Amino acid sequence: DLFHKDVRSMYMMKIDLSMVDFAKAFRIFVCDSGFHVGGLEAQRLNRMSACFADVYLRDNPDCGIHDAYGGDALAQSLLFIHTVKFNKASEPKGGGPQLPSPQEYVSMMRGQNKRRVNGELVEDDFSPWFLERQYKEILSKEIGFKGVSKSSSRKKRETKRRDIRWEARESFKKNIRKGFA
Repeated sequence: DLFHKDVRSMYMMKIDLSMVDFAKAFRIFVCDSGFHVGGLEAQRLNRMSACFADVYLRDNPDCGIHDAYGGDALAQSLLFIHTVKFNKASEPKGGGPQLPSPQEYVSMMRGQNKRRVNGELVEDDFSPWFLERQYKEILSKEIGFKGVSKSSSRKKRETKRRDIRWEARESFKKNIRKGFA
C-alpha cells in the first residue's frame, strides 16, 4: 500500500543512526525506535531489517558496507545470533540451532557484502575484525527493556508508536496539501 510505504519512509527519516557502530545502531533501532521484534512474522522482520539497513547506510555512507543488501544480511544475521543466544526455545536441547563461534560467524557471512564494479554485482567480504566486533556487541546483552515490567514496557512502546504514527500521518497530510507527495 502506497500510504503505508510513505508513512514508513517518513518514520525512517526521523531516525538518526549517524556515527554509531552497526550492532549498537541495530540495538537502538530495535529498542528505541518503537519496534518490538518478538513474535513478528518473517516478512515483517525482513522489512524491518531492510529499513534499518537503508537508514544505517544513509547516515553512515563510509562505514564499509557497500549496499543495503549487505546491511540487511548483516542485520538479519545479528538478529539470528541474538535469538540463538537469548531465546530459551532455541537452546540445543530443544532442537534449536547452536550458537556459532566468531570464526564460524565470519565464515557464514563470507560474500555477503556485495558491491558494484563496472556495473556488475561482485561478492565481497566484510572485514573479519568488523564482523567479530559486531558479533561480540550483539551478544554483550539481551535486546530489550531491562528494569521495566513487560506490561509497562508494552504501554510505553504503544504510546511512542502512536505518537510517531500521528506525527508521520500529520506530516504526510501537510505534504499532500502542499503537493509534495
